[in-house]
Amino acid sequence: MRETLQKVALEFLSFAENIFIFGNNTARVSAIRQVGYQPTDLYRNDAGLWEALDRIDSGFFSPGERSRYHDIFNCLVHHGDHYLLLADYADYIATQARVDAHYLTPAQWQCKAILSVAGMGSISADRMIADYANDTWKIHTL
Repeated sequence: MRETLQKVALEFLSFAENIFIFGNNTARVSAIRQVGYQPTDLYRNDAGLWEALDRIDSGFFSPGERSRYHDIFNCLVHHGDHYLLLADYADYIATQARVDAHYLTPAQWQCKAILSVAGMGSISADRMIADYANDTWKIHTL
C-alpha cells in the first residue's frame, strides 16, 4: 500500500505548482498536539476568526433557527477542535489572498486552471485501485 500511496503522492506533486494548498502538514500537526492545542486561544486572538465563528454561533447564517450551528461552534472552540481546523485558518486566509491575486490576472489564472485540469487526466480512481490491487495484493485483472 505504501508504494501505491507514494505513486499517488508523486502524481499529485507533479502538478501541485498549479493548485493552492494550505494548512498544517503532518509534522506540524504532531508538534501542535504535542505542546497542547488550544483552539480557544486561536479564537480569542484572531479578530477575523472570532468574527467568522461568532457569526456562525449567533445564527447569522440561520436566522430562522438561531442555534442551528451552535454545536459546530462549541466543537471548534470549546471541545478541542479534533481536526485542528482553527489551526489552519490563518493559512487558509493567506492562501485565499493568493488565489484572489491570481484570479485578478486572467492569463495567469487561465494557465493554472488549464494545467490543473490537464494534470488530473493521469489521475484515475480506477487506475489507483487497480495499482493498489496489483502492487499490494498481487491481484491482476481478468
